[in-house]
This record gives sequence, C-alpha cells and structure tokens, in this order.
Amino acid sequence: MPKVYASPSFSLSPFPPSSTSLNQSFSLFPPDFSHEVVRPSLYLHPWLTTTFVSFLPLDLATRIFDVFLLEGDSFLFRVALVILQILEPRLFNPVLSELDAVFKGEDRGAVLVVKRERGLGEGDEVAKEDVYEEMGCREEEVFRRLEKLEWKEETWDRLVTRELPEAD
Repeated sequence: MPKVYASPSFSLSPFPPSSTSLNQSFSLFPPDFSHEVVRPSLYLHPWLTTTFVSFLPLDLATRIFDVFLLEGDSFLFRVALVILQILEPRLFNPVLSELDAVFKGEDRGAVLVVKRERGLGEGDEVAKEDVYEEMGCREEEVFRRLEKLEWKEETWDRLVTRELPEAD
C-alpha cells in the first residue's frame, strides 16, 4: 500500500504533492502531524476488502455496493475519499494509535457518545458501523459529498498507473 503524504503545508492526502487536484480536497493539519506517516493500509485495505460492510451502516454499505457494481472500482476509491473528508476533524491527533482507532471504528469519543445515547454500560460493545455513523458517515452525507466531488476517469487512470503503481 502507498503512503499518505504530509506536505510542507501540512495537508494529509493519500496522494503525493504532485497530485494537486486531489490534494486540494484536504485541509490543513497541525505541524506535528507532518512527522507521522499514515499509511493507507490503516483504512483502505479494511474498507475496500469488505466494500465498507464491516464499517458503515448496512443501508449505506448496500447502496455503495450497488453503485460499485454499476460504476466499477473507481467508485470505491471515491467513497474512501469522501469518508476521509468526513473523518477529517478526528484526524488531527498526531498519535498513530488513535488515528488507527478512528479508522477501525473504535474512536473513544464516538464510542462513548453511542454508549451514552443508547444507555449502554461500560462493558457493552458498540458496533463499528454505529461508531462510523456517529462520526458523520451517514448515507445522505456520503452521497451528498460524492455528488460534489470533482472526479474524472482520467484521474482514476492516472492514480492507478502513475501514483499507485504497487496497486497493480
């Protein structure tokens, strides 16, 4: 899996700095974050191998799978970009283990909110999809952002051939 690049302007992106059109989707991160290397394997592999079913609410994951069957691989990558945009406020923490928890659907803050809202106790488990939903990954929001995402098939072709060569 390729690295996520922290540029000198402290933007986090799964694309190298040369991918300016894609990097513009991501806002600035604190300077401390530039010292960490966040690999897409933290999120892409688990998300894509399950087509998001293990992480997102079932209705959303089903709709994503339906569109994936119609549009192909690039749609899953676009969904991943949108989810990164939604999770962006939680990615300001420069501690890699806490970033990992966000991507795994185990963010402590979101878990506590879900437990409080559902009246669950300390030992009760919370499903990953409930945590992702609490973090903002709702069907309406994901598809609203997908509609606004500027994407061309040439972007996908360039990404696969030039910028993600080890994905072949």
